[in-house]
Amino acid sequence: MFCLTLRSPLPYTLLQNVYFKPSDGANQQNPDKWFLTGLVNHNPLHKRTPVHIMLKFIQFIPLFGVLLIVYWLGVKFNYFPQHLNDVLMRVQLPSGITWKPTWGDIIVLCGVLTLYIELFKATRTSEVTIFDHLFSTFVLIFYLTAWLIYPWGGNSVFLILTAMSFLDVIAGFTITISAARRDLSVGGKV
Repeated sequence: MFCLTLRSPLPYTLLQNVYFKPSDGANQQNPDKWFLTGLVNHNPLHKRTPVHIMLKFIQFIPLFGVLLIVYWLGVKFNYFPQHLNDVLMRVQLPSGITWKPTWGDIIVLCGVLTLYIELFKATRTSEVTIFDHLFSTFVLIFYLTAWLIYPWGGNSVFLILTAMSFLDVIAGFTITISAARRDLSVGGKV
């Protein structure tokens, strides 16, 4: 029996040990007679780093929910929606124009970044993806409820975040189904 250790290209995954065992008539000159006996995904020397834990957290939690909590905390500290149009900073562009982003602009840019990460997460096909889509659907319901019922949610910035959350849910299901169909296709036919 011999062991072959494979290193994953992703930095946060564990090493995998692949064990082979000889069958009848196997020797060094006849490698076709060796067969796989098992995979071991546990490396006792591997310690969970904070980066590893953070990546697992990002895979499981819908990030639009985090953005909703940040906005809600701004409401509880009486900062949003009154100060959404306050200028955060001034940036002199090479064209000579001064760009003055507001808090609303920054929140929308954070929403675009969050949408990109969520769409990237939707390309996975695993059990965690199902829970992520389920939680994303609940987050969309919270966004819609807050936009329709609460006065602090009745503004354009919150509507744009709601629309991004809607795109996250719809695109997440669509991309996951397409990726699963691609994974299950045999010979190029579905």
